[in-house]
Amino acid sequence: MIRPAGASRLRAEWWLVALISTLLTILLTADRTAIRLDNLIYDNLLRLTRRAPQPDILLVTIDNRSLKEVGPWPWPRARHAALLQRIDAPRPRAILYDVLFVEPGAPADDAALGRAMASVAAPVIVPLLLSAPGSNGAAFDDIQPIAPVRAAAAGIGHASLAFDADGLVRRFWPAVGDARHIWPHLAVLAHRRDPAVAEPGRNPASPEDGPQMIAFAGPPGHFPTISASAVLRGEVPADFIAGRTILVGATADGLGDQYPTPFAGRKGVMSGVEIVANVLDSMEAGRTIRPVEGIPLLVGSLLPLWLLLAGFRMLSPRRTVLLLAGLVALVAAAVAGLLLGGIWFAPASALIALAIIYPLWGWRRLAAVSAYMVRELERLGGEPAILPYARARPRATDVVDRQVQLLEGAIADVRDLRRFATDRLHQMPDAVFVLDPTGAVLLMNGDAERLLRSLALPGGTGMGIAGLLAKLRLAGGPEGATPSLPSAAPADATQANDRPVEAIAPDGRWFDIRFARQYSGDGTAAGWIARFIDISAAKAAQRQQDDLRQLLTHDMRSPQASILAVIDNSKPGEVSEEIGRRIRGYAQRTLDLADGFVQLARAHTLAFVKEEIDLAEILIDAVDDLWPQSSGRAIAIAIEGERNDLIVAGDRSLLTRALINLIDNAIKYSPDGGRILCRLDRAERDSGPVGLCAIRDQGIGIAPDQIALLFEPFQRAPGADAAHIDGVGLGLAFVRTVMARHGGIIRCESRPGEGTTFTIELPLMPPEAAD
Repeated sequence: MIRPAGASRLRAEWWLVALISTLLTILLTADRTAIRLDNLIYDNLLRLTRRAPQPDILLVTIDNRSLKEVGPWPWPRARHAALLQRIDAPRPRAILYDVLFVEPGAPADDAALGRAMASVAAPVIVPLLLSAPGSNGAAFDDIQPIAPVRAAAAGIGHASLAFDADGLVRRFWPAVGDARHIWPHLAVLAHRRDPAVAEPGRNPASPEDGPQMIAFAGPPGHFPTISASAVLRGEVPADFIAGRTILVGATADGLGDQYPTPFAGRKGVMSGVEIVANVLDSMEAGRTIRPVEGIPLLVGSLLPLWLLLAGFRMLSPRRTVLLLAGLVALVAAAVAGLLLGGIWFAPASALIALAIIYPLWGWRRLAAVSAYMVRELERLGGEPAILPYARARPRATDVVDRQVQLLEGAIADVRDLRRFATDRLHQMPDAVFVLDPTGAVLLMNGDAERLLRSLALPGGTGMGIAGLLAKLRLAGGPEGATPSLPSAAPADATQANDRPVEAIAPDGRWFDIRFARQYSGDGTAAGWIARFIDISAAKAAQRQQDDLRQLLTHDMRSPQASILAVIDNSKPGEVSEEIGRRIRGYAQRTLDLADGFVQLARAHTLAFVKEEIDLAEILIDAVDDLWPQSSGRAIAIAIEGERNDLIVAGDRSLLTRALINLIDNAIKYSPDGGRILCRLDRAERDSGPVGLCAIRDQGIGIAPDQIALLFEPFQRAPGADAAHIDGVGLGLAFVRTVMARHGGIIRCESRPGEGTTFTIELPLMPPEAAD
């Protein structure tokens, strides 16, 4: 998983690639830089869609044969008139006479041509000449046919062609013109069967329509053609012309009406009349092709690009390759389908963008991932080593060699660390399971495998820990209750260890079960470590301690109490006073010993729930509890600082007992009529505020080198002065144990003859917690 820094770099690279590729596509589309590739695709698609021409189109050509048999070019207007009359005799649908008659000839011939056009039954359509640039700043001048022809023609149109950058003719203008006049294309006029198309204001096309693509039906010679000389001699059957649209034009060599087209053939050119025939054929067949331009072309070019860009972010590299192939195929299919439907979508910009963006993204993605990998590997190499050996620094100067060395080092470290973790896992003395967040076992040690076998459970990784937990009975729980995997991880990762639970196996073994939450480097929950500690021996020892405690609390106390009762109830003279006093002392000492041992064991083992406790309050309770002893010896006990707000968390009975033991010791070792000072205060430590309770007496004191021994069980103050004072040496051991379990400490300050001061120190609760 790439860390946020690496992901940010990858996002930045993606946006950079997206911006560059989008700008490139816009440039290619707007500047038409890729038009040569578009033309190549268009030409090949046309060749694939070659079709038979419309049967009602017939070409009458002024070819080399005609010039040889009829006469050289230009022909007199009377000969054109004769040709028109010959063509009209079989009643054609229309005659498109693609010959310019813009210059006056012999008046008689011009008049004869005009009369012939007027006399024929079929509408005659003739071209005009567009001379660019025009005069007086006009885009062009329209030079119309001579007056007799202009008056007799059913329609006048243009035959201008649009040349592409490679010099080929692929487009034509359905209409050209300006504010003065609009001239439809000859084929547009011929396509309209209503002769009224020649009337002013009834033009079927507009210059705003823009150029259209020519859907060539085939190469030169593809249309039915007869020679003009054959028509003039009457060699053409009438039914060959009847009902057809006749296109008349020059095709002979040297007449100049030849143009390069995608279907140029062996000569490399196609005659103008054949180009007009192809335009008319596409209209008759409903195969006119309108190019997509402007914003629609730009949107169509950008759409596959952004689909691929989205795939870069959401798909794997393998699926991205499939997406790229699918987009290329989709563009190709869409172009072919649109072309068949009469729409030409130039695909070169989209295809070039797809071809460039894929390696560009691969390069930038690889660069970003490589930079991230090197940076992270160098960071990893700079971190303190977990295993006790030094890692060699990469020495290669070549970028790739350095990356390889860094990667090899990281892989070696991971392998060593895995071996280290596995070895430590198997060396642990308890059954340990490494779990994923769902509780499935990832790793286990030998003790864990033996535990599973002892419970007749299948071993191996992948099993769920729930099966093992279901075999155990929750200690102290209701009938049938079993332990379970803890709930979802807390928000605070420092509280990673759940409270241990105790469970009992079917064979009677006791287990202390502990779950420790595990987190990945970014703080997300990674699973658990479950530890099953066999505490059967500890439980057996605890039962023995409980039996011993029962012995001390009941079986030993009862005889001693009976002894005291016998002494108290004996008649005078039955037991001497000295013997009775000694027996009473021994019995009382035995009772005190049993009571002290029980209290010390309770301090060690009592499971308590902490509560808020005012230190001044339990100190006053302890002083009140010992009032009979202190007042009996006229010892004054003073309390200072009880108004301090000292709130601690702990067990009230244990803390009160600890203070009772300290004050009781102070009373025992103080002289009659002495004074004991109990002072409460607060102090600041590195770990936080603490509450202090110092108890000072005026007793015999202790040598500094003997202070440490006081807190050991069965140890008492040394010296002859302390020998006559009652005690079994367990009170201070109890106090030290209670302080340790509450996170506190106890200190002693004393010198012989100067009294003793015991100070306990307990952490205070934070004000917000205390509230």
